[in-house]
Amino acid sequence: MPRLTKELVDLAITLATPTINTLMEGGITKRNHLQIVAGSLNDGVLSTAKFEDGIPWEHKYGPVAMSKFNLTVKWKMPTRLIQQTMPEVLGDEGTTIWWGSWIDKQIVCACSGVQPWMDEMISKIIIDIIRGLLFQIQDDQFQEKVAVGQDFYWNLIRWVYFKDGEGFITLFIFLFHL
Repeated sequence: MPRLTKELVDLAITLATPTINTLMEGGITKRNHLQIVAGSLNDGVLSTAKFEDGIPWEHKYGPVAMSKFNLTVKWKMPTRLIQQTMPEVLGDEGTTIWWGSWIDKQIVCACSGVQPWMDEMISKIIIDIIRGLLFQIQDDQFQEKVAVGQDFYWNLIRWVYFKDGEGFITLFIFLFHL
């Protein structure tokens, strides 16, 4: 699997932006404030993004999103599950009691600013986009290798076929000496 990079996470957030804006502008979220923190278990935070409507934030959503991210990394589970199964670890110094993150294998995303279920849903959307982009990169790299391999085998077949039997005998001897 290709490595997760800041550029790839930024692209995923950019691709998710129309959906996030539609949720906010359509009144589906309770406010138009959102902080996103995304990255991986190994690399930590790779990208952050902030959505706002110009009205001052009533709460500090940045630290809350960062706390959700850190809790998800530490316990390797979404904050909703942490809240349901280990509520005693929430609310300590520097941790939030709110949920709204997701983890898929090594990829982590946390959001804060809207309803917790919307925070979680947006986190899932971003992670799904990241995974799709990673699979696309992996497929592109595979296709490049296949193309090189196809050229090799096509050239080998042409060499064997058009050498008046000489290429076939050379290939036959080579294969039996392996």
